[in-house]
Amino acid sequence: MTPKMEAALLAAASADAAGGLVWTGAGWKNPAAPGDYHAGQIVSRLVWTHGFVAEVGPKSGTRQRRVITDKGRAYLAQKEQQH
Repeated sequence: MTPKMEAALLAAASADAAGGLVWTGAGWKNPAAPGDYHAGQIVSRLVWTHGFVAEVGPKSGTRQRRVITDKGRAYLAQKEQQH
């Protein structure tokens, strides 16, 4: 995974308590950390290519969310053990 993808995955983990990443029109925002934005293409790869993040809520609009999956949490835990 690229560093940008790992940053987006960490943001999804951080945003978990707030209900996940939120679409803003400019990218995916971490509501737990204002200014923490991630490109739509990067987050889409985490959803469709890796399965580390999942879609929740409506398919479009400002109420759509992206949340970390168990597979994403396992990836982060494995990465943490390696360091």
